[in-house]
Amino acid sequence: MFLPRSLGIRAKLILIFVLIKVFPLVLLAGFAWHGQNWLAERVSENVAHMAESMRDTIETVANNTTDAAIAALDDAARETLERLTTDAAHSVAAFLYDRDKDVLSAALVEPSDDAYRRFLAERRRPIQRHQAWMLAPDGSKWVPGGDATPRYDLPVVKPTVED
Repeated sequence: MFLPRSLGIRAKLILIFVLIKVFPLVLLAGFAWHGQNWLAERVSENVAHMAESMRDTIETVANNTTDAAIAALDDAARETLERLTTDAAHSVAAFLYDRDKDVLSAALVEPSDDAYRRFLAERRRPIQRHQAWMLAPDGSKWVPGGDATPRYDLPVVKPTVED
């Protein structure tokens, strides 16, 4: 072997032990330390990338969801307004057709007070009574006057979507 002859058996065994056991362990610990540092850097980079990617994904989903909800609410509000205006138009048209029939029927009635009273007695329907309005003292606008609560003989039309 290449160990000096002047060393005793004990020193040679210690030297061999250090060469065979301790040096490889130190070398292995150095590799492990380097590998751990490399792994920590890669994990940190990947975690930062994943966090950024997740934030972008969450932002995209939130924006898409918000846009879809706004569009759905707009559509619901538009449909409700269309329904309300269509119902109002039908009500006005029905009222005008009824008045047209009344005019045609009145044209056939003999001209006398009793005949007109009988004619009008048959034509009764609920009416909507609005509250009284009066001009503001400064003359700039109309304000509710007298009974401040309006009375309605017909049911109130309510929208399907509150907003």
